[in-house]
Formats: sequence, structure tokens, C-alpha cells
Amino acid sequence: MPNGNGSVFIPSHRGQRIRRAFTLIELFVVISIIALLIALLLPALAAVNEAAGAVKCMSNLRQFAIGIQEYAEEERRRLLPAWTRAEYNRGSQSGQSTGLNEASWATIMVNKQYLDAPRSDDPEQFAGDSVFRCPQGVEQREDWFTTPWNSPEIGDLDGFESVYDPAGRRAVADPITDADGVERYIHNWYGINARDQVGGSEQRWPFLVIPPQDSTRPNLQMLRRVDEVRSPSRLALIYDGIWAHNGWAGRVNARHRETNTNIVFLDGSVRSYDVEEADIPGGFGEWKNMRFDDPVWRILD
Repeated sequence: MPNGNGSVFIPSHRGQRIRRAFTLIELFVVISIIALLIALLLPALAAVNEAAGAVKCMSNLRQFAIGIQEYAEEERRRLLPAWTRAEYNRGSQSGQSTGLNEASWATIMVNKQYLDAPRSDDPEQFAGDSVFRCPQGVEQREDWFTTPWNSPEIGDLDGFESVYDPAGRRAVADPITDADGVERYIHNWYGINARDQVGGSEQRWPFLVIPPQDSTRPNLQMLRRVDEVRSPSRLALIYDGIWAHNGWAGRVNARHRETNTNIVFLDGSVRSYDVEEADIPGGFGEWKNMRFDDPVWRILD
């Protein structure tokens, strides 16, 4: 526009920023870099979570060992029962118990106040975090109490076809009767090194069912004594897995890194084992001679 002297004023754009949008190629480059960073970080985050879960699991196992030792101190140096039951129908064609379980090793330790755990009114509902919950377990209930051992739902190896079976990550709902007389449930993601039969001297499992399947004597004097164990640092007590070992390798579960299981020993130490390298009865290691190098599953002479 003309000014007072007749000249034309042209506005200057000097000093002003000219904004330019991203091109489509530049946008794709930025998105690709972000995606690459996420891809690099996810395995690291997963490894951190797995490591934290393993630490929590090992802490749980150590607390079990402390509870077992406290029980032994109160009960004349005897190891606690794997579970006790009122009766057992030994004529059942399915091989399953038709009696009521009075207590499991988990509910015994809770009742004696060695450990604490949240209760659930429904066996299918999970009450929350507890020492009996493995971080690598899944919130699914394994209903071995009511399913016959030879059914398609269970499988060929008493419920767990191998140490890699996803069913081994499930929980067992152990019934517990509280002070108000109401039966509730404690969910347990760990297994105990126990046997449902007394067997011979070569089969001295550290924990027993009372009464055993091959005995009608519900006598707590049958329980093993801590003094019988020569190598407390080698005898397996509780493991990542389900229910009682009872001669089935698949009840030990490779739930850590898909390859490892954690085991606590009588001296309170906890070790992680690659299941392909550890001696695990019933498929890994020499099952028939009942002798194992590491870990040891029997009370040896």
C-alpha cells in the first residue's frame, strides 16, 4: 500500500518462523523408531518381571521351610503330614478318595499360625495375594479332588503329563474351617514331597498322608522325624508344582522361564533347577532305585 510520500510499503517476513508439517516419510520413520525401542524394551521388562517373580517365589518357599521347622519343634521333631483325612474308600474303581480331607500341610501351618493366608468362600474365587501364591502360577483351580484319575480331563500321568504341563501352574483349593465353624478355602500353588503310601524302607518319603493308602492306622507316630535326615541341605520339601509328588514327575512344574522349577530344602535353602538337568522322580532321573544326586527326594539310609 502507498505511504505518505507515494512509495509502496512491502511488509517484511524477516524474523518470523515458517511452520512446516511432517512429511509422510518422516512420520513413518518416527513411528518405526518408537516401535523398535518398544521391541527392545519389552524383553528386558519381561526379564525384570520374571526375576522379581522368582525372588518372591523363593521367599515363599523359605517361609514354608521355617513353618515346617516350627512344627517339628512343637511336635517332637516330626515332619508335618502332607494332609490328613477322616476315611479312605480303598475300593473305589477310580482310585480317588471319597473321604473328607481334614487338613492339608498348608492349612495345618495356617491353623497353627506359622503362616497367614486369605480365605475364600468359594473354591473358584481367588482371595488375593498370599505366601501360597507363586507369581508364575495362574488363577485357575485344579479340581483333582472330584475328577477320576483316569478321565480324559486328567490325562495319563495322574493329571499332569509333563513338567511343562500348564495344569501344573494351577492352584489347589484346600478347605479350612475357621473359628466361626464356616468352611472356607486357601488356594495353594505349591506341591509337597509326599507319598500316599508307606512303602518299604527304600521309599522313605519325608512327608506322608495320614493314614496312608496301604495302612488304616491314622497314627501321627508314622510321621518322619527330622533326626532321620542326614543331609538337610539336599532333601527336597516343597516345590513349584501341585498337590503331593506321589511318584509323578509332572507334578513338578517348570513355571520359571518355561524351564526352571524352584525347590526348598530342609535346611531352608532354596535352589532353582533346570528340569532337564535335575533328578526328578517319575521321568527325570532313576526312579526305580530311589536314589538321586540332586535334589534328593527320599530320606536316605
